[in-house]
Amino acid sequence: MGQVVVGTVRRAHGMKGQLLVHPETDDPEGVYEVGRVFAVSDAPEGRVSQLTLSSAGWSAKGWRLGFAEIGDRDAAESFAGCTLEVAEEELAALRENEFFLHDLVGLDVEGPEGSVGRVDWVFDRPGQPVLVVVDDRGDRETERLIPFTAAIIQSVDIEAGIVRIDPPPGLLDP
Repeated sequence: MGQVVVGTVRRAHGMKGQLLVHPETDDPEGVYEVGRVFAVSDAPEGRVSQLTLSSAGWSAKGWRLGFAEIGDRDAAESFAGCTLEVAEEELAALRENEFFLHDLVGLDVEGPEGSVGRVDWVFDRPGQPVLVVVDDRGDRETERLIPFTAAIIQSVDIEAGIVRIDPPPGLLDP
């Protein structure tokens, strides 16, 4: 089991060192529990790579998180753009047919006409995640953005390594 990104720091919030965080989880109340320790794999030089949550609250712009290791706005500002991670085993168990978005990376994507490419990465957009699918089988590499919606994604089989899609007209056009 590895680390799972559960938040992206947008910016500092207030003068006491809180961070405004965009949640990368569908269970922020369960993940942003006071006392939890988060890894910061991309921590700024000279800053700690683990943060202990001391306060959490929701605002219209995102989650306001306070950490024991960050005491002022200057320190908080240096974490802008960093990601917060926890060990996968610390998260709630997945139910049947659930998976983490990072589990999709590397899967083959198949449409009605055959292979479309493989999932290179996934970014979580407001509304739904988007698969970045790369096809490097020709003269040049092609990148397509495929919204992860029920209307397009027919099935995900993590074990078989396949995402089956039914794209609307024009989605796969070069």
